[in-house]
Amino acid sequence: MPFNIHYALDFLKKTQKLSKNFIHSLGVFFVSRVFSSIVVFAIGIITARLLNPEGRGNYALFFTATGLVASLTNLGLSQANTYFLNKKKKPLGLMVGNTLLFLFAASFFCIGCIAVLSLFFVESSFGLEGVIPWFLLGLAIIALLWETCFSGLIY
Repeated sequence: MPFNIHYALDFLKKTQKLSKNFIHSLGVFFVSRVFSSIVVFAIGIITARLLNPEGRGNYALFFTATGLVASLTNLGLSQANTYFLNKKKKPLGLMVGNTLLFLFAASFFCIGCIAVLSLFFVESSFGLEGVIPWFLLGLAIIALLWETCFSGLIY
């Protein structure tokens, strides 16, 4: 096949357009990550000033426990939803139904585990007495589950 200058020029134009979009997207991503890091740093300073060392430890324990349980119960449903919607072309209604079924089952499982844990650990590790910290932990886990599972369907 002989070399055609028009094909080469079209290819270069497409490549330049793609690289401009890539660099723009990379810049937006970088700025958002820097902004996110600054916000997390500022929140860390504010919580360190407002809470004593024990309160800061309870704060860290609460969010670590929430994140750990949410990551253990997520099971990659968001990624699976994205895959089945885009690659396998499954209907959105089917994916929403499966996601809701999983979320209700996982929510009841988390509530049951938290109820059992609250029986064994009457004195809370979060610096608060009674069932309030366990209730807040359950609410945070369920909110994280719902957000992460539906993110594959929304975005």
